[in-house]
Amino acid sequence: MRAYRGLTALSSHHISAMRGLIGEPARVLAAHRTNGGANTSVTFDYGHFACLYDAVVDDLGLFDAMIEVRSNTRRVRIIYDTPYIRSLPTRLEVTDAGPLGPVTKAFGPLYGDAFSNELEIFHRHIAEGTKPLTDLADSRRDLALMAEIIERMKESGQR
Repeated sequence: MRAYRGLTALSSHHISAMRGLIGEPARVLAAHRTNGGANTSVTFDYGHFACLYDAVVDDLGLFDAMIEVRSNTRRVRIIYDTPYIRSLPTRLEVTDAGPLGPVTKAFGPLYGDAFSNELEIFHRHIAEGTKPLTDLADSRRDLALMAEIIERMKESGQR
C-alpha cells in the first residue's frame, strides 16, 4: 500500500516526465520495494535500452532529484533540488565524450517557479483554447503503468 501511495504521489511527476521525455515503455521488466514500501526501484523495457527509476524516502530530510539520459557518448542531466520550495535552481548538464576525456557543459541555474509556470500555462490553455501536453487519458496511462509496477512487485513475492 505504501509503495502504491508513493507511486501515485511523488513518483507520478517523475514517471510522467519520463514518458514525456523518452516515450512509452514497452513494459515493466522488474520492480522492487524496500523500507516498508518507502523505496521503489523499477526497470522499464524500452526495447533497445532499459530505463531505471529509483525513489528513496528516508529520514535525512534531503530532497534531490534528477533525470539522467545516457548514450555511449553523451549524458544529459536535468537536476532539480525540489519543486516544492519556490525559486530553487534547476540545472542542465550535458557531458560529451571528447578526445581528451569527458567535457561537461552546464546550463543554468534557472530560478523559475514550477507552480507559477504551471498556472500561467494552464491559464494560457483556457484563454487560447489549446490542449495541454498531458490530459486525463495520459494520466490514466500513468496509473496503468503504476499498476503494472505493483504487479511486478507481487510477482517477485513482495506483497
